[in-house]
Amino acid sequence: MILCLFFSSPSSAQTQAAKTTDGPDYVTGQVEEILSEKTIVDEAFGHQEKKFRFKVRFPSKQGQPAETVIVEQAYTPETPTELMPAKGKKYIFFQDQLVDGSRNYTLVDVQRSDHLALTMVLTALILLGIARWYGLKPLLTTGSMVASFFVCHLLHLPWLLLSLVTLAVTLTAAGLLSFGATRRLSVALSAASLSLGATLVLIWIGSWFSLVDPSALLAGSALLQMSAGLAYVVITTVNSVHLNYRNDPTLNPSELLKKSLVASRGAVEVVSSIYLLIFIAQVLTSTYGQNETPGLMQMEPVLAELVSLFFMLMGFALALPITSWLGVRMLYRRRV
Repeated sequence: MILCLFFSSPSSAQTQAAKTTDGPDYVTGQVEEILSEKTIVDEAFGHQEKKFRFKVRFPSKQGQPAETVIVEQAYTPETPTELMPAKGKKYIFFQDQLVDGSRNYTLVDVQRSDHLALTMVLTALILLGIARWYGLKPLLTTGSMVASFFVCHLLHLPWLLLSLVTLAVTLTAAGLLSFGATRRLSVALSAASLSLGATLVLIWIGSWFSLVDPSALLAGSALLQMSAGLAYVVITTVNSVHLNYRNDPTLNPSELLKKSLVASRGAVEVVSSIYLLIFIAQVLTSTYGQNETPGLMQMEPVLAELVSLFFMLMGFALALPITSWLGVRMLYRRRV
């Protein structure tokens, strides 16, 4: 995913002075009053900026008493409106403690966490109210991913191992919620493992053609991003094999395989469309959102993400025949 954080930089004088002993920190403060607002135009260079002087109250934190300070900050016309100070709003400030013990503050983002809990509860209620069990399953699966990730993080596992463990826990949780402890769960986990292995082999082959650096790609979030799509394709395909066999037990293995492949193609379409559309929307927003013409250097991170997406989509497509074949092999003529 491509996330953009827009923030105004401190002046060069502040940057030079910000040689700290304790290191930077981020604190929340509420703007109490806008003291002045001034627009400065440099006609010679066509440069324009807006300077704010405002009063901010910071609550007590880690033994530090509450304080009210005066902050001065300059903004360019390209700065998002939400980062302009407004009376009564809460913001995230970059706090830099100087050598002489004084602190310097720079507004960097809006405080969003106050309403995050309410939004999460509202989302869960709507999912549960409308989709019931089908809305609870993604919530539980997501919870298993988050819990697994932070446990692995606390154990200080290397990133690649952390990603693989989190992916395995997520797929297991999704399979258990869909099938319970049945043979279908074994099929789903085996198929997901083979599909992931095939994707890793493709990444390795891709390095021969200078498409990707495997170490750089696997150091990113590609494996974690595969979790949802891979789980959906595998679970849908296993269900297809099971239902086709249950509806017509007279099907021979080749007929069952063919029907299951045809019935499950929609899963690849859904997952690939969602991943592609979300990715392209993010690229267009981040690249063109500020009315800038993308150059080669600006596009390099986008191209790296694009290669990662291509390998994910290949993994999703490969999961379809792999799961169908395993499903027929493991479920044919067996009760599930």
